[in-house]
Amino acid sequence: MKARKLKSGRWNCRAYIGKDEKGRSVFRSFTADTKAEAERQAALNTFKVQSGVRVKEMVEAFIEGRRAVISPTTYRGYLSAYKAHVEGDVFGTIPVQMVDTVKAQRWVNSLTKQCSPKTVKNVYGMFSAALKYFYPEIRLNVRLPQIRRPQLHTPTTAEVLALLELANEIDKELYKAILLGAIGMMRRGEIAALTADDCDFDRNTISVTKSLARTADNKWVIKPPKTDASYRVVVMSQPVMDALPKTGSLVALTPAKISEHFSRLVQKAGVHPFRFHDLRHYAASIAASSSVGASSETIKARGGWSTDSVMKRIYISQIGDEVDKDTQSILDYSERLLKS
Repeated sequence: MKARKLKSGRWNCRAYIGKDEKGRSVFRSFTADTKAEAERQAALNTFKVQSGVRVKEMVEAFIEGRRAVISPTTYRGYLSAYKAHVEGDVFGTIPVQMVDTVKAQRWVNSLTKQCSPKTVKNVYGMFSAALKYFYPEIRLNVRLPQIRRPQLHTPTTAEVLALLELANEIDKELYKAILLGAIGMMRRGEIAALTADDCDFDRNTISVTKSLARTADNKWVIKPPKTDASYRVVVMSQPVMDALPKTGSLVALTPAKISEHFSRLVQKAGVHPFRFHDLRHYAASIAASSSVGASSETIKARGGWSTDSVMKRIYISQIGDEVDKDTQSILDYSERLLKS
């Protein structure tokens, strides 16, 4: 493997990477500023070919290498995607050095027939990140399916009140969870992790500093919140604080149980179907509406969003432009809501 000098002054070296489907020899070209560097890259590539690392082995190594620095939920998602779409797929058995745009595109096309565009994007993103980390010299040009934003239903105040009334009668734990989601803008994992120690009942505040998440072996563990912005102190109205216990867990349900109970409640109440998480959409939309008029900064801080863009694009149905918007307006509205 000897490098040759190009007209541009740079050096190029070719490395054998195997044979294609028709038995023809395949080479990969490496270009660098110096002869030594071009030959070094080619030699490293040859070593990788000889080691015979397959796609699934590369992706698995990537996932395990990040296990200590990603959340249990993210790790669980990676592992699930790996087992379903890499480990058991023919693409996973291909030596990494034999991967090219054509093979990767065929894999993506196959995934598109089985999965949603979002799942395809997530799976390919995991593979692409692993490839970039271990084999940065391999560059692919793959087209992914277009992701269409789902048509989510932001509940109305009448629907939220109907659910609160029914939950207060038949499911007290879910009743508290709905209050914290629809008024406190809290996520399921945050709600499930809260205890009375997180509450200041004199100041009517709740400190969000942790979340309950499920690990790959289906155990529930306490972890840090989703983002740095998720660490926050949420001021609540008196009726909400009065509904919360003074000791122990605020809501004795796991995130999965919250969703399960909520789905049954929605069916029983006969309202338009929506997810528990959509209560955050409701809370943000109400806070931004002319009825409350809270500023985007107040809503962002209360809901634990890092930036305005995601909050406005996904969570707020209609943003108002009113001035003098503050937390007290949100609290006043929630008190009127619960007393109606």
